[in-house]
Amino acid sequence: MRRLVSGPVMREPYNSLHTERIRAHEKHGDKSAEAMTWDNPRWLPIITEEVGEVARVINERDLGNVTPEMSRLLLVNEVIQVAAMCAAWIDALRGESTDA
Repeated sequence: MRRLVSGPVMREPYNSLHTERIRAHEKHGDKSAEAMTWDNPRWLPIITEEVGEVARVINERDLGNVTPEMSRLLLVNEVIQVAAMCAAWIDALRGESTDA
């Protein structure tokens, strides 16, 4: 099991999630997840698409099309995108917002 930490080390994954949410919002504007209500039927398809990107990277690695080292870098980016969309949905469910 990974050791849970606090302080600056712990903040890094959360900073990456927040940065990704801002990037996605700027890319998609009024159609971004940040503008969606908690009960919007688009949440699950968006998150499923992001999970599909994780699966694509794993498949490409298993087929030998990308090196394990490259797949690890790609997976970090894709998993951050999954987590960012999940965090956005959680915020919507809680009635919270970010100032993206």
